[in-house]
Amino acid sequence: MLDRSTLYQIFELLPSPAIILLPDAPVYTIVDLNSGYVHLSASTKEQLIGRGFFDYFEKATGKDMSDDAGILNKVIQDKLPHETAVQRYEVPVPGTQIMKARYFRTTNVPVLNSDNEVAYIIRSVTEATENVAIKQKQERTKKNLKEASMLMSQGQELANFGNWQWDIINNKVSWTETLYHIYGLDKASFNATFEGYQQLLHPDDRERVYNHITEVLQTKRDVVFEERIIRPDGEIRYLKSWGKVQVNEQGKPVKMIGACLDITDHKLAEASLKNHFNAIEQQNKHLQDIAWIQSHIIRAPLARIMGLIELFKSYKSSEIDKNDLLDNILISAKELDGIIKDVTYKTENIVKNSTEIQ
Repeated sequence: MLDRSTLYQIFELLPSPAIILLPDAPVYTIVDLNSGYVHLSASTKEQLIGRGFFDYFEKATGKDMSDDAGILNKVIQDKLPHETAVQRYEVPVPGTQIMKARYFRTTNVPVLNSDNEVAYIIRSVTEATENVAIKQKQERTKKNLKEASMLMSQGQELANFGNWQWDIINNKVSWTETLYHIYGLDKASFNATFEGYQQLLHPDDRERVYNHITEVLQTKRDVVFEERIIRPDGEIRYLKSWGKVQVNEQGKPVKMIGACLDITDHKLAEASLKNHFNAIEQQNKHLQDIAWIQSHIIRAPLARIMGLIELFKSYKSSEIDKNDLLDNILISAKELDGIIKDVTYKTENIVKNSTEIQ
């Protein structure tokens, strides 16, 4: 059996701060402590030995240590080691009056005498500050990721922008909630395969999109394309889609990821604008026709009228009949009137169409 001196040396060399207590509940008198515990508590042996454990540390830390008391009582009752949960302590920074939060777990081991009774309790301390910091960082990261995911989901919903994945090996397709909304589907009604996705495409776009996907799988290059889908209610929506292939170590495509943006409103606005431009071009053509009529067709009867009037002014009885001149002037005047009415009609139509366009 080891002598008392050897046991004390071992106690001093323990890598963890340790303190020896008497099992005199509820006092738990401090019998001894190693140098690690002296350093941790920023106290001296003379200050601690002979003091009640809770009398000193509850006053020093201002911390409720009822959980620690319960653990020490269990050690006496069970005669077995017991650990406390990780707890937060305000510990003085050596050489200063500054208190710093640190986290510790304690292991409380009974030392039995020859009568199998608890003679002492060795209470060793293991610091868990770094582990707690790591856990807190992980929790913050998890919270940040959750918030980022929520913001992304909200952003996708507002922008009508959804993500998708295609597990090529197992032919399984997965969508974000926003993408289901874009397609006007719920999860239960979607055949989550590549073939199921193709059935949702406009028939005129299926072959083209299939060729795009096939090319991506062969070339491993990213792709951007437009496609039309048909919702269950028959509505046609326009999407702009992006795709990127992922390969395994052998270079074989195993997954394809991408996103879809609903550009239906943009497409409809573009078509409306195109119709607007077409209407303007048509009006310009009518205006050009009117300008041509004014510069060419109107001039012909007008020139004849002017010539007939000059002839009438120089009329002599021996020359042509005056009535014939008047008849010709009237004919040219009626022709001019018809042309003017036609120009007026076309102009009114242009004004009417211009109002409708606006």
